[in-house]
Amino acid sequence: MNAVDGEPLPLTFPAVWCGFDLVRREYSTVPPLDPARFTGQFDWLDEPRHSDPNGEALVTELGQALAAVGLALPQDFVTFHTHQPLRHLLINSSSCWGDLSLASKPLLPSPWERDAWLLRFLRDQQDCVTWYLYLRPDQTFVVHAYGLEFDDNHLEADEVSWCAPTFEQFAYRCWVEDRIADLLDDGQNGLTGELENYLDFYRKRPADQWPSDWGNIR
Repeated sequence: MNAVDGEPLPLTFPAVWCGFDLVRREYSTVPPLDPARFTGQFDWLDEPRHSDPNGEALVTELGQALAAVGLALPQDFVTFHTHQPLRHLLINSSSCWGDLSLASKPLLPSPWERDAWLLRFLRDQQDCVTWYLYLRPDQTFVVHAYGLEFDDNHLEADEVSWCAPTFEQFAYRCWVEDRIADLLDDGQNGLTGELENYLDFYRKRPADQWPSDWGNIR
């Protein structure tokens, strides 16, 4: 890592998307999202929701741990984990496991940057891919580590990739791709305009850039 006046420059991770199909794709090859849609409230998911006391207690505990190192959870992450059915959106839509219990030590100090931390929030069922919030004092984004053990705290920077600019955009892209995969697998043609627009992006690209579980897109 280079330094200016003795201070390290912020680490830049390669931009690589990895969703529930666990296939890494250059971020430039996935459909662009409009940041204005993602306000931290998950308004794009039109479902009734209610407060989750268990999630609220967990987020409070995590918030206290982060406050001790001068950091805070982003609002979209708080909204997601303190409301049902949002809290189980990612888990129910995939063969993945959420793990935010402090008993499992999900908070790891960044081995590359002072005052930055990794908060593990999701892993696939075979621990092939693990997703983290990467928390800096002035910025939070999602990264993933591919091919690492779940509790490995010796992450190498070249094994970690930037995955999404916000937690809500990560959740949205995972939800959209998983929903499309389910509809295509069931042979349904009832894709909404939003899902169709996302799918159309891939229809115009080489087949080797499609999500691996979408079969032959027409």
